[in-house]
Amino acid sequence: MVKTVCAKIGNCGSSGGTYADAQEDRARGQRLFGSADGNEAVGSAINDLMDGQVDLMGPLLKNAATEEMFEFPENSYGTVYTTLVALAAGSLRENNLRDRDVLRVGLWQTAETRNGEVLTYLKSENLPYEIVYYDTAAEQQQALVGGAVDVISSVSLSPVANTRIVAQFAPRPSRRAWPMPSTPPRAAATPVSRPSPW
Repeated sequence: MVKTVCAKIGNCGSSGGTYADAQEDRARGQRLFGSADGNEAVGSAINDLMDGQVDLMGPLLKNAATEEMFEFPENSYGTVYTTLVALAAGSLRENNLRDRDVLRVGLWQTAETRNGEVLTYLKSENLPYEIVYYDTAAEQQQALVGGAVDVISSVSLSPVANTRIVAQFAPRPSRRAWPMPSTPPRAAATPVSRPSPW
């Protein structure tokens, strides 16, 4: 049985929730969905993949560091963007980012690649900005809700609840990944016997 982890970091390629999807899951394996939100789900999903708890993960950014840990298909299955999101109920939109004297931007401290993309975007657009770093994605989101920042960084495949995208940039291919051949295989799944509902 193939286990795929999507962990709220994107869509596994299905239209979701249909009878056909359920049949596909039975035929090809089992999809696992984590309960963590956005950025923190990625770390958990990567650990599951590295520990052999799952066989396939997607989407995952292909870069020098991840290529050392995982194998990737030759072709991508879509495009993912780095984004800046604002509160959906707020007045900030794509067309009025420049109306602020200073755009307060909340970044997740450990998201180095994304943070670099955000800074490049802000500089290229000549937007006056102030960066505030947060230790966790939850703190970053709380800062947005509490009004400490105007926008936070995210990715297009990981929407943040109650926000809207006000800028998207840095497109890159979206790929699934699987462990390198040297990763020890996980233990076989134990079949579960359930009484028929019929």
